[in-house]
Amino acid sequence: MIRHIVLWKLRAEDAATRAEQAETVSAKLMALKGVVPEILDITVAPNAAYAGQNWDVALIADFGNCGPGAQRVAD
Repeated sequence: MIRHIVLWKLRAEDAATRAEQAETVSAKLMALKGVVPEILDITVAPNAAYAGQNWDVALIADFGNCGPGAQRVAD
């Protein structure tokens, strides 16, 4: 298993636009759960506190079947 953690800072200047963009990014990334079979678990969350000081979006995803020689199994 591989755990992948990614943090983003969004470019928008104002907090309302950053929050809207963070929700869009979160929804699109969460939609990958049923599309990419190697995703075992995925969590995407927008910043919950200290706007401007923390990252705007966080992704934590666990992947299986990704090691050397791993083969993707078609449905």
